[in-house]
Amino acid sequence: MDKKSVWEKISIPSSETNTKYPFYFNLYNYKTNGIIFVITGLILPLISLIMFRFIGGMSTPAIDEKTNAQLVTYNFLVSFASTIIGLVFLLIKDKALFFKSGLFIFYGFQLFVPLIGVVLSTFVSLINFGSEWKNIIFLWFQIIAEIIVAIAALYWTTDLKTRIISTFKKDWLKILIVILVGFGLMIGIDQLYGFLVKGTALGETPQNQSELIGLINNENPSIRITYIISLFVLTILIAPLVEEIAMRHAVYVGCGNRTIALFVSSLMFGMIHVNSGDVEHILSYVLSGLVFSTIFSVCRGNVTYTWLTHAGYNAFAFVLLFIN
Repeated sequence: MDKKSVWEKISIPSSETNTKYPFYFNLYNYKTNGIIFVITGLILPLISLIMFRFIGGMSTPAIDEKTNAQLVTYNFLVSFASTIIGLVFLLIKDKALFFKSGLFIFYGFQLFVPLIGVVLSTFVSLINFGSEWKNIIFLWFQIIAEIIVAIAALYWTTDLKTRIISTFKKDWLKILIVILVGFGLMIGIDQLYGFLVKGTALGETPQNQSELIGLINNENPSIRITYIISLFVLTILIAPLVEEIAMRHAVYVGCGNRTIALFVSSLMFGMIHVNSGDVEHILSYVLSGLVFSTIFSVCRGNVTYTWLTHAGYNAFAFVLLFIN
């Protein structure tokens, strides 16, 4: 039995939405364009991250703050350059397909969002604000940049908006079932992973989470409330949609093969959450990405299911944060 038959066998039952607005897993040739996409978008940035972390000492107590900032910058530049190469190659190859397929979303998320952050954060650093307010402003720059990427995705990608709307209207029961199953898997994997790494360095709070929750306990009520609202908007309303369109829809398009994309998407999802250097925590994010990628695969490439499962899990984590 070939791979296509296997995927068809384990996918959710087809519906009118899937028939009218299908997702094509093999728009790009995985042996040519797919290889370029994976090498420039995942392999080279991941190698750079590992080298700067374990050879350069990035984000470790062994180096001073200034040196660490330089290493973070170098890693960003290497990843940025590698991703640019992939962008140029695939854009020149077929400009129309690059936009209509939604592949451009990956590059918007990986290049436009951080670039806006770097440019505007440099501007904000010149303004006489406290560091806490600067962090909040920077957070809103990220929110606005991701909103722009989401709007572009819905506007330019063929059938993406209509597929999502049709799913809400006609497949709401499937959405509920998938969310419940996906949510249960996420909780189970999270608990198992936490149990296995408890008491080890892997059990410590990832830097990505530490940075997000840093201002929640601030003594200034204005800063605390503003940050909580900002965090809610980013982690529940905006990021799940943008990350799923970029890390699932666009990555699956770029890979050109559903099975390869399952693993590439999971690794990319892990990598974007540890790009500050704490690579040792990548596995927990990769496992989460694997759940989302599996849902995307078995739901016939419909990002609606992964988006809502992701948002639901983030909402649960958000509430749990305050309970703890």
